Amino acid sequence: MDMTRFFYKCLGRFALMTAAALWAGCDNAEKRESVKEEPARDISSSSLLKKEIKDSKYLPKQESIVVQGTTVLYGTMPVVGDCLYGCHTPIGESKAKGLVKKLTERDLKFEGSLSGEQLSKIVCPRTQGLRHIYNKFLKKKPGFEGRLVLQLTIAPDGSITNAVVKSSTTGCDDFDAEIKMAVSRWKFEKSDGITSVTVPFEFSESSDK
Repeated sequence: MDMTRFFYKCLGRFALMTAAALWAGCDNAEKRESVKEEPARDISSSSLLKKEIKDSKYLPKQESIVVQGTTVLYGTMPVVGDCLYGCHTPIGESKAKGLVKKLTERDLKFEGSLSGEQLSKIVCPRTQGLRHIYNKFLKKKPGFEGRLVLQLTIAPDGSITNAVVKSSTTGCDDFDAEIKMAVSRWKFEKSDGITSVTVPFEFSESSDK
C-alpha cells in the first residue's frame, strides 16, 4: 500500500513538472489564446450553487432563494400564529401605499382640561405620521386595513399616562400594539387637570396602483 501511494505521488509530481515545462515553452500569444478559449464560469447559472444554498444548514427558515450574479438574497418565513402568517411577500415585490384618514376636531370625543382645539392641534397632524407603521404591515399583507379606536388619558404635564384599545377591526394585535405604542409618545400642552380623549384611526390601502 505504501509503494502504491509513493508511485502515485511521484506520478503526480511528474505530471505537474511536465505541464509547467510545456507552459513555459509557449510564447505569450499562445498563452493569451489559451486563456480566451476557456469560458468564464457564470455563478448565477450554476445549478450546483443553487442546490448547495438551498440545502444549507445555515438557512433553516428560508422561504425562497434568489441567485442573481454574485448576490444571494433569501427571505424568512413568518412565525406560525402571527396575524400575517401565510401572507409573506418576498422583499422588493410589494409597492404598498397605505393611507390614514385625516382627522378633524369633530372626530374626537373628549372631556377634561384640554379643549378640542388644543387636542386636534396635536392629534390631527401626527396621525399621518403613523403611515410608516401601516405600510410596514401592508407590504407583508396586501389589502390589510381596518379601524382602530384608542382612548388616551393625558396628565396635566401633557404626557399620555394610559392608552387603551377601545375597538379594532384590523384583526392584528401586533399592528394595534405598535400603533398604540407610537401614539403613547405624543406630547400635549400642559393643563390644570387630566384629559380623556377617544381617537378613531382608519387605515386603508390606496387604490392608486
